[in-house]
Amino acid sequence: MSSVQIINNIDAMSPKTYKCVLVGDGGVGKSVYCTQLIHSKFVTKYIATLGVEVQILNVNARGNMIRFNIWDTAGQEKFGGLRDGYYVQADCAIVFFDLSSRVTFRNASQWLNDVKKYTNNIVLVGNKKDMKDINERKVTMEDVLKLTQGNIPYYEISCKTNESLTGPIDKLCEMLNVYQAQAQSTQDQSAQAAQAQSWGEYLYSFIG
Repeated sequence: MSSVQIINNIDAMSPKTYKCVLVGDGGVGKSVYCTQLIHSKFVTKYIATLGVEVQILNVNARGNMIRFNIWDTAGQEKFGGLRDGYYVQADCAIVFFDLSSRVTFRNASQWLNDVKKYTNNIVLVGNKKDMKDINERKVTMEDVLKLTQGNIPYYEISCKTNESLTGPIDKLCEMLNVYQAQAQSTQDQSAQAAQAQSWGEYLYSFIG
């Protein structure tokens, strides 16, 4: 079960912000994923993203207000000239492929190699899990395991049915130490409270 909740706005003046790049072949569902996740709107017609579009995703991650600047591009080679600038300063990435397309899966390997030069916080996503005919599926779990070697988190999602859409974001929060930072903060507060109590008892011993 996901630990993140998508929210419209963040009240905090300066929420922790991360740059997240979406990569993968054109037509695998990157833009649809972004639109569905942020605006809860499924787009059936594929329209290639021209250049780069940045959308803001605000999430409540176990009480942590986080903002992701989601960078989205069409992933086509003719836009290859902007790839370095696209990746620079990326805090995390989601690499997409289409479960019904072997070509997009094979190309996912190259996308992974590209993005690894800039960040290690990567999640692999297989889209179109909602396929009704099992024969339409062209990528098996065995294929995925060979690619990831168990070192890259993997999610199968459906932008059409909303299945597991927040899973990749939840995992990225974990990889970015959002939850660890929260746990450390709680521990620090507890330690400070215990120290204050001990100090108070120490002073009381003299007053009393």
